[in-house]
Amino acid sequence: KRLSFLDTDERILAYQIESPDDDEWKKVIVVINASNELVDFTIPEGEWDLEFPSFDVGFDFALGKLEPRQGYILAEKR
Repeated sequence: KRLSFLDTDERILAYQIESPDDDEWKKVIVVINASNELVDFTIPEGEWDLEFPSFDVGFDFALGKLEPRQGYILAEKR
């Protein structure tokens, strides 16, 4: 019930987890670019923080670009 896959480009695996009420995060999105190319990704509406990697390299929120062979964890806090 809490896990749903996002409709994305076939080169991307992305899913969203709805967190329990007692968790500090409201929702979590895991995104993996499985290709060898830079890929566009549209973040769902909300106020998302990049949790992994812990630095802002390889993902540009404004442009929505995913680096090749890279994974990301985005969190929406309560």
